[in-house]
Amino acid sequence: MSAPSAYPIKGIFFFLSNWILVRKIIYVLFLTLVVALLAIFLSFGFLLSLQANALIVAGCPVWLAWTVSIIFCLLEAGVITIIFYLIITPIWQDALFDEVLKLKGLGYVLEKQKNTSEGCCRGFCSGISAIYTIVVVQIIALIITLPLHAIPLFGTLIYCYINGWVMAWGHQIHYHVEIKEWSAKQSLKFAWKNRGDYSMFGFVAVALELIPIANLVFFWTNVVGAALWTADVKLYLNLDLCLLYYISKINFFLYRLFLMNKSYYQGKILPMVGLNLHLIKLQKGWMVPISMDQQTINILNFK
Repeated sequence: MSAPSAYPIKGIFFFLSNWILVRKIIYVLFLTLVVALLAIFLSFGFLLSLQANALIVAGCPVWLAWTVSIIFCLLEAGVITIIFYLIITPIWQDALFDEVLKLKGLGYVLEKQKNTSEGCCRGFCSGISAIYTIVVVQIIALIITLPLHAIPLFGTLIYCYINGWVMAWGHQIHYHVEIKEWSAKQSLKFAWKNRGDYSMFGFVAVALELIPIANLVFFWTNVVGAALWTADVKLYLNLDLCLLYYISKINFFLYRLFLMNKSYYQGKILPMVGLNLHLIKLQKGWMVPISMDQQTINILNFK
């Protein structure tokens, strides 16, 4: 499995090589453009004359009143467009994240979530609130750490590292809350426990989003990278569980063989399997003890 810092880069190539992902972003950008044009039409069609007349009545010169009204209409249309984009973006990020999981063969994870309508509704509501909370936290963190850019190079590096953890958590909270059905507190605890990996991913992701113009694309490819990271971790754990299952079956067979003829197999099978306790390493820092007598039960109950 690749290092977390590699996934924002992998997300770029995966995004560009899958038209279905590109199409989703083109659609949301097109929808935003339609809303922007509609906002401009409504602003100039209904508010322009009202604002200009109000300024003229207030004693403002006619030419200045109309000039200011035009500027106001453009600003109002811009604000409406930004609000729409901020509202729809987290929803579209989640859709993009889910699409990557499907492309990686993990669609069954999403289907499982759909089968429980009550849990899905609860997860959706809590997920949406958590996502928008993360957005607020990200904005606050970006504003607070903005002065770091005054320090050449090192300030920007520190800025990327600090904001990286928050960004990485923001990209994963949809998976934690809506798919795994964790609480926001559980998600935060997990993200903080793995803050090293999260900061590595987020450092590169934030750095990419600092690149002018290109950041419009990298904003979405970072979501793809986060989904690829999640998918690889999930597939890695699934592989470990398969290995765990077959190792337990082999051990069980050897154990039965030992019981059939203890005198013959004494000292031959025992050193290989260990009858009291087996420690199978699934991933760094996670050791699962398996008793020989309870192997099958432990495998079936493992979540």
